[in-house]
Amino acid sequence: MNRNWIIGGIAATVGVLLLYRLSGILSPFIAALLIAYIFAPAMARAERNGIPRGLAVALLFLIIGIVVVVALLVLVPALIQQVTSFANRLPGLTQALQQWLPMELPSLDKLQAVLGENWREIGSVLMPAAKTMLQHSLSVVDALLTLTITPVVAFYLLRDWERIITGLRNALPRAIEPKASTLTRESDQALGAFLHGQLLVMAALAVLYTAGLRLVGLDQALLIGVLSGTVSFVPYLGLIVGLLLAVVSALLQFPDWIHLLSVVAVFGIVQTLESTLLTPWLVGDRIGLHPVTVIFAVLAGGQLFGFMGILLALPVAAVLGVLTRHAWRAYLSSRIYQGDHPA
Repeated sequence: MNRNWIIGGIAATVGVLLLYRLSGILSPFIAALLIAYIFAPAMARAERNGIPRGLAVALLFLIIGIVVVVALLVLVPALIQQVTSFANRLPGLTQALQQWLPMELPSLDKLQAVLGENWREIGSVLMPAAKTMLQHSLSVVDALLTLTITPVVAFYLLRDWERIITGLRNALPRAIEPKASTLTRESDQALGAFLHGQLLVMAALAVLYTAGLRLVGLDQALLIGVLSGTVSFVPYLGLIVGLLLAVVSALLQFPDWIHLLSVVAVFGIVQTLESTLLTPWLVGDRIGLHPVTVIFAVLAGGQLFGFMGILLALPVAAVLGVLTRHAWRAYLSSRIYQGDHPA
């Protein structure tokens, strides 16, 4: 076996093991890399237009900071008000459900009495859960650390992005560098288009859910719409979470079937638009995939790898699409396809 292959295999194995051992501290770096990857094209355009890269990155973070502050001052108070309103109505959920169900549900007073009579047994069940929560309390510290480190790392990655990419390209063996650079560039274009398209889908869903629930008259329309759109990057999660919250909110606010069915209809219509129009147009077209291919990729990813397969189906399909197109062109120009032509 070639000595270089052996050395390369050992180096790759050591690298994978090292990443596994460092997995606990990689979250802020992965998040920063994703941020840098999304905004790198904009920074490159700014640099081509004569704006120094460091200044462009600083302006970007200033704009992001302004957007965050405006959201905190305008959007967050409205969301907090709706969360408070929803929480204040929750004690009436039992009474609201009683109007819809033929069986009698226990009142809150009865539930409190039952809890008081069986507090020892309940405590024996909850104590292990409490211990588990305490054992994982460091996750809060990890989240704060991620929020603190991620912007700093993202700033330096964006500032030095072109230098990093050039260094990686120069490190490739000269024999494979042209082809590897071409494949990487096209895959980068497909993945970048996917990320931008997915963000557009999330924003569109948030607007559609909010508008639809507002038309129904739901008081928590903004809260449920924003939440549903935000978590929709995980397929079906936005639908499940939003529909559940919307149904509970409708039960608490309205005493009739019409509003409840209207809420369900809003989610059905928006979900149909998302699956047949938004995702195929905003994501599928941007990554060069036919709408049927997008649907098949999501279903195949879920069938083969479960939840993670659904989550990664379209990015993987985008890269596979690039590789497939190159392989197809190579096949069309090969002797296998063209055959041996007699002189």
